[in-house]
Amino acid sequence: MGEARARQWLDRHGATGRPTTPLLQARLDARHRSETLSWLLMGAVLAAFVVAVFVVGELSDVSGSERASLLEPGFLQIGIFYVVMALAVIAGLWLQDRDERRIARTLTRRVAHPQAVRVSTVVGRWFIVTATVTVGAGLLAGAVAAMIATEPRDRELAYAMLAAIGVFALLGLAGLVRVVRRPAIADDEQSLGDDLLLRREDALRVVPPYPATLAAVAAVQSRSLTVLFVFLGYALVALIVSFLASWAVSRAPATRPVSFSSEAAA
Repeated sequence: MGEARARQWLDRHGATGRPTTPLLQARLDARHRSETLSWLLMGAVLAAFVVAVFVVGELSDVSGSERASLLEPGFLQIGIFYVVMALAVIAGLWLQDRDERRIARTLTRRVAHPQAVRVSTVVGRWFIVTATVTVGAGLLAGAVAAMIATEPRDRELAYAMLAAIGVFALLGLAGLVRVVRRPAIADDEQSLGDDLLLRREDALRVVPPYPATLAAVAAVQSRSLTVLFVFLGYALVALIVSFLASWAVSRAPATRPVSFSSEAAA
């Protein structure tokens, strides 16, 4: 599986003529384990929520219709679930970071950039655009909705959106620090370029479009057409930008880094 996964990654990045390497295979295997852990945690939380609602309903006098209403996805329930999903991504990145440190210790030599690489270069332009739209435009949409809202319910949704985006931003920052501060894991110039691509893919994982889908839920639950259009407009733009960023980064050409690398003993 490791070689097939590496072959698929190289083909997707336009390097069809390059052979796979044990280092690339090991790093992609670490990412696969990381993503698997994240999905398992998300599934476990969802299952625990359903079981909790069922148990509470059985132990209390809640009717069947009331129990069903508890399972209906409301803004608060979806918001909490998305926060848990973001935490699951952070947990997956922690596991990946641990695995990659172990991989780095097995290298007989290490290759590094001769000069410190700027954060903007590490995360890439698409991350900057995605983070700006997801967080910046989300805060703007929440603030505008709060100012124009005439119904208490709409104002509550706007404040909840602002709080949720703030939480997502903090969680994303925690994950981004792990991505940016990790030293390059490479044993030649080509793998140094691969390291940059992998880190850009990791950076996008910490800015998922959860606020956008949460804004879509807020739009549906709003009581004003103006507030609905504000939330829905933000949700559509953020989802489109997130999709384009994911597509572009996952297919960026696997070329050698612009600067020459320097070798250092592992």
